[in-house]
Amino acid sequence: MRGPLLYCVEQSDNHDVDLRGLILDGSEPTVRFEPDLLGGLVVLQAEALTAAPDAGWEDRLYRTAYPREEDTLAHTTRVTAVPYYAWANREPGMMRLWLRDG
Repeated sequence: MRGPLLYCVEQSDNHDVDLRGLILDGSEPTVRFEPDLLGGLVVLQAEALTAAPDAGWEDRLYRTAYPREEDTLAHTTRVTAVPYYAWANREPGMMRLWLRDG
């Protein structure tokens, strides 16, 4: 969140990352205005680690969240988040609203 706005990450901004495995590294995100993105949007960028997607979600919509000791972190990446109200206005792809914090 930034002020009253909720942000999300979309596949169209984070092409080479499986959004299910993102873990924010705890650093403060940077704020940037993108004048050519959907008529002008403020985006957030943050460093994140990637982990293999959790196999425990098969056929379930919800489950209890807990820290996982077995996470194998692959690499650090920079992710971009757009305001939630603006998602799904580009090509189809995955979207995540809630990300784990490392």
